[in-house]
Amino acid sequence: MEEKEQKFFDRICSAITTVEAWDADPLLLAECRLMIPFDSLMEGNESVLSQKESLYVREDDFLYSGNALFLKRLALFFQKDVMTWVNNPPCSNCGSKDTECQGIRGPESPAEREGQAGRVEVYSCKACSATTTFPRYNSVRKLLEVRKGRCGEYANLFGLYCRSVGFETRYVSDWTDHVWVEVLVGDEWIMADSCEGTINKPAMYESGWGKKLNYIVGTTCDAVVDVTSRYTRKFQENDFQERRRKITSTEDAGEIAIQRGNQRLRQGLSKARVEELNYRLKRETLILKKKKALSEWTESEKHGRGRISGSLEWKVSREEDGTSQDEETSPPIVRALQVEQFHPAGSVEISIFPKDQRGIIVTGANCDVGQPGCISMVVIDDIHLGCVLLCRSFTSWEDLSKVVTTIPSNRIVVLKGKTKGEEATQSIKKRMSLLGGFELPKNLGDGVMFMGQIEAHPHWATCTTYQNCQYSGFSILFPQKRRTLQKLRTEHETVPQNVATRLPESAMPFQTQLLASEAVKRSAFLTYANNKPSVIGYTTKDSSPVYLLDSTSFPFHEANATDWNTFHFLPEALVPKDDNGVVDDTVNCKFDIPLEEDFFTSLFGKDLIVNSTGAETVLKPVNKALQNSKLVGLYFSGHWCGPCRRFTPLLAEAYSHLRETFPVHGLEIVFVSSDRSSAEFKEYYKTMPWKAVAYDELRLRQQEISKRYSVRGIPALIILDPISGQIVSSNEQSRNDLMRSCQRGDSGIEEMFKSWLKALPEATNELYNILELSCIVDKEEDNKSMSPEGPSNIDYLVRSEEPKFLQDRAQVDAAVKVKELFTKLVEAGEDRNTAAAKAIKLVGNPQQQHQSSYDPGKLTDGTLKKLEESDCVVESKTSIAVVQGLNTSSKGVVETILKTILKYLENTIREPWNPRFRSIKMSNKVVDRATHFEGSVEFIRSFGMDTISTSQDFMITIPVAANLELMKKSLIKASKEVETVTQE
Repeated sequence: MEEKEQKFFDRICSAITTVEAWDADPLLLAECRLMIPFDSLMEGNESVLSQKESLYVREDDFLYSGNALFLKRLALFFQKDVMTWVNNPPCSNCGSKDTECQGIRGPESPAEREGQAGRVEVYSCKACSATTTFPRYNSVRKLLEVRKGRCGEYANLFGLYCRSVGFETRYVSDWTDHVWVEVLVGDEWIMADSCEGTINKPAMYESGWGKKLNYIVGTTCDAVVDVTSRYTRKFQENDFQERRRKITSTEDAGEIAIQRGNQRLRQGLSKARVEELNYRLKRETLILKKKKALSEWTESEKHGRGRISGSLEWKVSREEDGTSQDEETSPPIVRALQVEQFHPAGSVEISIFPKDQRGIIVTGANCDVGQPGCISMVVIDDIHLGCVLLCRSFTSWEDLSKVVTTIPSNRIVVLKGKTKGEEATQSIKKRMSLLGGFELPKNLGDGVMFMGQIEAHPHWATCTTYQNCQYSGFSILFPQKRRTLQKLRTEHETVPQNVATRLPESAMPFQTQLLASEAVKRSAFLTYANNKPSVIGYTTKDSSPVYLLDSTSFPFHEANATDWNTFHFLPEALVPKDDNGVVDDTVNCKFDIPLEEDFFTSLFGKDLIVNSTGAETVLKPVNKALQNSKLVGLYFSGHWCGPCRRFTPLLAEAYSHLRETFPVHGLEIVFVSSDRSSAEFKEYYKTMPWKAVAYDELRLRQQEISKRYSVRGIPALIILDPISGQIVSSNEQSRNDLMRSCQRGDSGIEEMFKSWLKALPEATNELYNILELSCIVDKEEDNKSMSPEGPSNIDYLVRSEEPKFLQDRAQVDAAVKVKELFTKLVEAGEDRNTAAAKAIKLVGNPQQQHQSSYDPGKLTDGTLKKLEESDCVVESKTSIAVVQGLNTSSKGVVETILKTILKYLENTIREPWNPRFRSIKMSNKVVDRATHFEGSVEFIRSFGMDTISTSQDFMITIPVAANLELMKKSLIKASKEVETVTQE
C-alpha cells in the first residue's frame, strides 16, 4: 500500500477506534443518558394544546417530527448547555484570557495519558508568564467530565450523547480538518453538527463556510462509507478531483482502503446483520451516486452563513468564515404535502390551533403547510364531506385572495396564519368577502383563524385572531356521512404517514401477499374493503405485505429512493380515468425529448456516424442521431487497447438489450475513438452497434472531450443527461455498473439503466413529468367523447368562471362604464345632468360601485347546517374494548398485542442505547402476530410507540425521547384491565 493510502487507512482506523469507544462501556452510556433533559427538550411536542415550550423550540421545527425533531433539539442543547468552546484556554494562574500558544507536546501527566490526549497544547500567559496546558482528550469518559474543546471533542462527545439515547450514529471525518456526526432516522442518514447546533444542512460547509472539500468518510461500529457527495456539488469538477488525488492516488485505491475498514468491522457479525448492512450500503450508494451528478445547491439547500463556532481569527485562518460566499441569506422554509388530496373516513372533525407545527387538523391529519409569516389554506369538499382538496401556503393575503376567487361555491375553507408589513387593500377585502364572516384584523401580525364556506355564511362559520383565541383553538364536528361512489387513485413512490394493519389472512395469506403481483393484491384488497368503511386504501411494494390505511395514514409523503406505491379512495372526479393501478416505470405516451443540441454539436461537430459499411459512411445530424434518448453515453476506446477489446462486447450486449427493451426514451452511445489511424477506427467501429464521432472530427475534438470529462485512460464510459449535458454517472461508476449488471443478465442490465435514470438532475425529471402529464392530458382530450358524465377534475377543483361581482371589476374603458351607468340612471328617472354627474362619480369610486353591486350580507346559509360542537381534537387512542370488538372471531387478541410489545419494550429498557430493540419490521413473524389484527397498530401507538416507513418495510418503533418506564406502567395497567374484563 502506498504512503498516501496508508495515511488514509490510518485515519479510518482512528475513527473506528472512536466509535467503538462509544459502545465499550454500558455504564458510561447510562451516565450520559442521565445528563439529558428529555422532558424539557420535547416540551410542547406532546399536544397541540400545550402552552409549555422548550427553550430549544425554533421557527423551523415544523419541518421535523419524532426522532428527527428530538435530534435537532439535542444538538442545540449540546451546543448551548453542554460544551464550552476553547480558542485559547484562560491562564490557570491568574485567569487572564490573553494567552498565546507556545507549541505542542505529547501527553506527560497521568491525567493526560488517562484521558488519551493525542497532543497537549502549551500556552503562555501574557500577563503573568505562567504556563497553561490544553490537552486534546480523545477519551470520551474524560470529555464527559471536562466538557471542553473544539470540533474534535464536540463530535466525539456528541456521538456518545446520540448513542446513549438509542440513535445509530456515525462519526464523520472531513479530511479538510473538521468532524461531525450523522444519525440514522428511519433509513436516512441526517447530518448533525454539534459545534453549530445544526442538523440536516449538508450544504453548510461548502456553501456557507466556503470549504474546499475532498474526502468525507462516515464510520459506525460496523460500516465505513464514503459520504463525500452528500456535502458537495463540485464532485465532477477537475479542481475537486485533483484535491482528492492528493489524499488517494485513485478512486479505486480509496475504495479499497474503505473496504479494508469494513472487513475489520464485520468480523464476527451474524450473516443476517451483514446482509442488512449490504442492503443499506447498496441503497445509500445509489443516493450518493445521484448526488455526484449534481452541480449546484438549490436555493432551499444553501446555507449562506459562515462558521459560528470559534474565534474570528481562528475561522479566518481556516478559511471557514464564509467571506468567499454571498451575503447571509435566509431561504424560505418550505413544507409541502406530497399528496394534497385525500379523504379520511368517519365523522369529519376540523380543528384550528394557533401553533406553527400543527395548526389545521382534518380528522386527525395535519394539513397545515404554513410557516412563520405565512397563511395556510385548506379547502375541503362539501359534496364528499371531509375530502381534502387543497393544502397551500401563501406569503401574502393578496396572493391568497386571488386563489379564493377560483374556488367553487360552498367548498369549506380553513385559514390560519399571519403576515407582517402588508396593507389590507380594498381589493383584498373584496375578494375575501366571498367567505361569509371573514374579517381581516387591523393588525395582520395578530394572526387570523377562520373556518367557513365559499359564497355562504353558515351559522358555524368562525373568524378570530390568535390573541382572542389564545392557545385553546376551536373545532367543529360534522356527523359521519355515508360515502358516495369512490375510486382508488395511485400515488407512485409515495408512503403514508402510518399504516393500520396488514391485509388479514382471510383475505390473502401472509406468504401469498409477499409473492403476489400488483393486480392480485389490488383485487384482494377491493374484495376485503368493500364492507370496511374505515379502510381508505393500502400501500405495498414487491415482496411486501399489503398494508391497510385508515384516517391516521394521512398525509402521505415521498418515498425517497424506495419502491413503495400507495392507493387510496377518492371521489371519482379526482381520479384520472386511465388510473387502473398499474405500476410501471414507462409512460404509455410518446413525447419528444428536447436535446441540448448546441451543447452536443459543440462537443461532436454537426454530424455523427450512424453506421459504417466498408468505405461507405452514413452521417446524420446530431439532433437526429440522438433523438429521443433519455441518456447519452460517451464511450472512449481504441482497438490497440486490450482492456477495451474485452469491455466493448459487454457494452454492446447491454446496449442491444436496452435498445430492444426501451426503443424510445432509452440509451444512446457515442464512440469517441483513440485509434491511431482511420483504418483502425473503421475496423474497430464495425464491431459496434452505436453512433460515433467521425474520425476527421476527432483530430480537433478528442483531446478537448477527454479533458472536459477528466478521461485519463481507456476504456472509459461517461453517462450524460441529454437535456442539460450534466454527468449522470461517472466513468468508474458506469464501468463498475456495467460489469456487475452483465453478470446478472437482462434483469441486471435493466436495473442499471433505471438506476441511471433515477440519477438524472431534478430539473430534467421535473420536465419529463410535465411532458408525461401533457401526454395524459392530450389523451384525455382525445377521449372526451368516451368519458362518463360528471364534472372533470379541473371543473371540480376550480370554478368555471369568475364570481359575477368580481367580473364587474374588469378593466373596461372608463367612458364605456360612464355611458352604461348614465343610461341606467336616466331610465330610472334622473335628469340627464344629474345622471351624468352621478355616473362620473361612481366610475371614479370603485368602493361605491362594489357596495352598490354586491352585498356580502346576502350570502346563503351554505350547504352544511348540521354539526356537533367540539372543544378539542378527538382522542386517537384505541381502547381495549374497541380492539376486542373489531376482532370478535379471535381470542386473546389484546393479550397477544400487549405481551409482544412489552417484550420489545423491556429489551429497550435494559439497553436503551441499543437501536436494535427500538425498531422492528412489521413483517417480522413475531411482530406480525400482534399487528395483523384490526385496530392493533393504532392501539400500539396509543402507548407512545410509532410507525415509520423505510425502503424495506414499515417499522414499529420506540421513539428515542419516549419515557420508557411510563410506557411500561401503561402496558402493565392495560394488561390488568384485560384480565379484569376476561374474568367478568
